[in-house]
Amino acid sequence: MKILFIHLAREGNVEYRITEDLATYANPSEIESLFVLQSKEIRAPGKIMEENGRIHKITIDSGRLMDLSPKPNKFQRAWMMAIRFPATIKLLMQMVHQFHPDFIYSTQQQYDAFLGNLLSRITHVPYLLHLEYPVGPWLGKPAIWGMTRAECVLACSEFVKKTAINFGISASKIKVVLNPVNIDKFDIPRDPKYVRQAFGLSENAQVVVSAGRLDPTKNQHLTIEAFSQIIGTFPDAKLIICGTAFLSQGSGYEEYIHNLVEQKGLQKRVIFAGLRNDLPQIFAGSQIFCLPTEHEAFGQVFTEAMISRLPVVAIQSGAVPEIVVDGQTGLLSPAGDATMLAKLIIQLLSDSGLAMRMGEAGYQRAKTLFLPTKISHEWTTILKDFLTERERHSKLLN
Repeated sequence: MKILFIHLAREGNVEYRITEDLATYANPSEIESLFVLQSKEIRAPGKIMEENGRIHKITIDSGRLMDLSPKPNKFQRAWMMAIRFPATIKLLMQMVHQFHPDFIYSTQQQYDAFLGNLLSRITHVPYLLHLEYPVGPWLGKPAIWGMTRAECVLACSEFVKKTAINFGISASKIKVVLNPVNIDKFDIPRDPKYVRQAFGLSENAQVVVSAGRLDPTKNQHLTIEAFSQIIGTFPDAKLIICGTAFLSQGSGYEEYIHNLVEQKGLQKRVIFAGLRNDLPQIFAGSQIFCLPTEHEAFGQVFTEAMISRLPVVAIQSGAVPEIVVDGQTGLLSPAGDATMLAKLIIQLLSDSGLAMRMGEAGYQRAKTLFLPTKISHEWTTILKDFLTERERHSKLLN
């Protein structure tokens, strides 16, 4: 099977990494992929590159450049994309004629979904949409349009599938494909020395780590509220918050949680670590992972914490209960309850044996349920079954 992936947002975004993993870990005798990616250079010529024998990439300038200086506003970017649109659609059609894909595939990113659906309607190649967000008007009209017209929607969790059904998408065309965990990156030996050296912590410090963009939906303020309630019991405890506000600039949330730390007198106990390249090493040296995010579509960071053998403290919301098994691989609190969140953190810090057992259970669950080769095999099976059913239906019509 041949798949033409359209990814004209940032090459390094989460959706791109997930679909690339699906293609990378798939059986090379069954899947051949061509990724069309937004070039990082202005007017870069299209050039097909081959990776691993069955994965090809071509970079184009669709006008959606993210790294220009000064950064264009949304109207300027829309104008740039409109100017480049004829060349973009021409190249995509050329790729269809050269590559002969069985599927045109994109995520819910608005421009990608628009182009994928349009290209499918022109070429009559079936269009599949990979859904990594809860469904609602916030996705934008092009994404909703693409999703309603896609022949198959692949949702990253049962929670996301339910939001799609509630929005009016037919349940019969929605399949669940969980996100694979990055085992190669996060399955490393436990090492408390690294995190202590990196942040100047004492050997006795109990380290609670949180990672995610600084955003009201991630509820870092709840983690800080909970942490203020545990320092009386664990005066050496430290909270390391990893992440930036790159998706919520202008919301004021980052300033709000910094002010909250000062109000609680936690300046010496809470560390804002920013965007980190050493997250696996930080996880490997921490005792607990905590992120009370709400309405999470999947939560890749939870599987990364689990494969790092960290017990998870989170809340009963979104897809989190599908990933974290309450009482086995972590502890889940009701939404919005900082006091209960604090009690759960204290429970794990007070019982290192329990924390280790939950961490090991999480590791086994992540390595079994979210194994990249397993997820890719399930994804490939869905695609094969879709083609078989489509061909059967076509023969009946003829």
